[in-house]
Amino acid sequence: MNATIEQARLGLLFFLEGLADDLKHPYAHERDNNHARLLGHPFNLETSLPVCEPEQHIYLVAYPGHTDISVRGLLLMLQDALKGYHPDPRANSPFRLRIIYVEQEDRNKHNLYFELITPGETFLAGGCTDYSGTGGRGGRQLSAVFDMVSFIHGIIVEKATIPSEKGELVEQAMRDAYDRFTKEKEEYAA
Repeated sequence: MNATIEQARLGLLFFLEGLADDLKHPYAHERDNNHARLLGHPFNLETSLPVCEPEQHIYLVAYPGHTDISVRGLLLMLQDALKGYHPDPRANSPFRLRIIYVEQEDRNKHNLYFELITPGETFLAGGCTDYSGTGGRGGRQLSAVFDMVSFIHGIIVEKATIPSEKGELVEQAMRDAYDRFTKEKEEYAA
């Protein structure tokens, strides 16, 4: 028996909801307070949408090297974006998905950044790779979710490749930005 697109869409929402619950994102109760806001897109990529707010805020959902928290954070944001979304073939999608491949010294290996672009906000998750280890598992998980969203909603998953020389500098700048955000948050809480 083949599932209809509507059944698959509902299944995806339940999947994301269950996955987010199972993973127990440590910041689920205060999502908006745990994303480091960046000044501009770290890789200078375009983030516009046909229905975009005048100003697009860009956030790291977690420290770029922390796979599990990054995956969880982006799944929660994706779940929010999909709630109540019913694709209209005559209209443009209210969000975009992109995978950014940052080349490593070995050009066959990449650090991966997954991006959800919504009206007014872009959420970026790192800590993933296309090779072994925890980062590889996170990369496979988010790739599979993006593929599922693409199939169900007809949204093309965009891809961008960043050369290793530029990628190393940008990744360090993102780690520094998240460290500053964490320090400011701790100082504010004290």
